[in-house]
Amino acid sequence: EADILSVLANQANYPNLDIYGIHYYSGTQKKKRQIDKDFEKLDAALSRLRERTGFVPRLVEVGPGFPVNYFNPPYDESEKAALIENKDTILAFAEKYPLGIEMGRYFAASCGTYATKVMDVKNNGNINYVICDGGIHHLKYYGQTLAMQVPEMEILNTSAEAKPYCICGSLCTVADVLVREVELPVVSRNDVVLFHRCGAYSVTEGSALFLSRKIPEVYLYNEANGLEKMRSFVDTTVINKKE
Repeated sequence: EADILSVLANQANYPNLDIYGIHYYSGTQKKKRQIDKDFEKLDAALSRLRERTGFVPRLVEVGPGFPVNYFNPPYDESEKAALIENKDTILAFAEKYPLGIEMGRYFAASCGTYATKVMDVKNNGNINYVICDGGIHHLKYYGQTLAMQVPEMEILNTSAEAKPYCICGSLCTVADVLVREVELPVVSRNDVVLFHRCGAYSVTEGSALFLSRKIPEVYLYNEANGLEKMRSFVDTTVINKKE
């Protein structure tokens, strides 16, 4: 706030700068109490700016940090409930300021699915292990702890029998565990495992260049055209070669 006050109080020093509004973001995966407090703090800060400098924003853009439900179904219903319970706070703020809402993770998370192929299935110490060709360098869920939580996922096969599995990636590290324990239809080599709700940041937060693994293909889907490949696999080994 002190930096903003300094800029507003010295606008004559920035003749080519049109200060249009304020963007406010303070975090993600927030509960209602935190969101209410953020809007209260922002309202108070904007009032102080107006009193001290006369600044009236033409847009106040807020990233409220609405929570995304990654691990506890029903997924869509709980996210809709979060929006409804914060509605009054948002509408009250919009009565005072020209408000824009940056939905971010809340909009994007459900739009992505990560597909990885099963390369091997093993049993050791009474634990069934599934080894995939992807791993934690491609897939990251906010709030996942030691792979203990189970995200929305499925396996593309028709087996009627189910077993518990530990889903691992292909990196040479014991940390490459995607899900510690989950019951799935009996898994075989070349099956495809789908991890849903990873459209927000998941791939970009992963260490994609770790051990020179390939960067995944990217497909877009729409009802009219189905799946359309937007990017093929990217071989990262060339990045480490001498030009």
